[in-house]
Amino acid sequence: LRDLYPKSNIMFVVEPRCKTIAERNPFVNKVITFDIKNKPKLKDYLAFIQELRKENLDLAVSMGSSFMVPTLLFLSGAKHRVGYATNKLKFLYSKSVPLNKNQYAAKMYFDLLKGVGIDSDMLNPIPEIKVPDNELKWADEWFSKKGLTQNSGKIVLVHPGASKLSKQKNMIKTWEPIKWTQLIDELLKKGVKVILAGGPDDEEDVNFIRKHIKDYGNNFIEAFGETKNMDQLAALIKKSDLLLCIDSAPMNVGVGVNTPLVAIFGPTNEKKLLPVDEKFTSVRVNLDCTPCLWDKRKTTCGELTCLKNLDVNTVLKTVLQKLGITSEIKC
Repeated sequence: LRDLYPKSNIMFVVEPRCKTIAERNPFVNKVITFDIKNKPKLKDYLAFIQELRKENLDLAVSMGSSFMVPTLLFLSGAKHRVGYATNKLKFLYSKSVPLNKNQYAAKMYFDLLKGVGIDSDMLNPIPEIKVPDNELKWADEWFSKKGLTQNSGKIVLVHPGASKLSKQKNMIKTWEPIKWTQLIDELLKKGVKVILAGGPDDEEDVNFIRKHIKDYGNNFIEAFGETKNMDQLAALIKKSDLLLCIDSAPMNVGVGVNTPLVAIFGPTNEKKLLPVDEKFTSVRVNLDCTPCLWDKRKTTCGELTCLKNLDVNTVLKTVLQKLGITSEIKC
């Protein structure tokens, strides 16, 4: 959109929890929030619509697919409105486009560009994140302080956690802490430098790993609690040889900074969440019931066989192959 309209003012409407990330987008002039998932009242909708109308919008594009979306875009006063053709109110759009959920999510969003005359099929939908120079400098200094240099060997950043919100909503996507511990131990045995990272929501799991990890001297480096924002985590991921994680926000950051990664998948569909690129590898157990989360159900099942049956050795082999370490593996 910025390439098509280089002099335009682009406004991004997001949920409050996404505001910080949205404000880091260099192509966006303004960010406003609307907490649509917090059951807003009629007066909240009216205030939101009034705020949009003040902008005198020429174009409004929405990634939502509920019946409320075409109504809001129409009431915004935007001259041209683009959205998915998912319900009977699609006539309120100036241009509606088919919604194909069976593809990489970013490509699904790129399809909306067809509503403004852009052939999205010719574009690369892999997201890019520009890490601020000051945070890249911070990461350089952090690596130096931890004794990590170009001669340190392979460096893997491990981020085992998912958001507390996903856990509260019973959308479990991560391994048990003991498996993360065993996997890190095996990597350390191979002489791989392991950086253990995580956010505030991961404290319990990180503490378990920290307590049970074997002593491998300077090969085990902790970053938990030392990154102040997503930009700093992105900078550390960018400087690492590999990111090892689950289906999570850090995985998307790894894609955005173009760092090779191995992501553990259980109930979710990697074909929708990882782009087709040899740099990005998923590892999972294929069952008749997977993937189920979002495809068949809104919460994960109690058995979680897809995660419990994924053994350490399988993930270890994938990581070592990704790093170009081909020595015999014994677990």
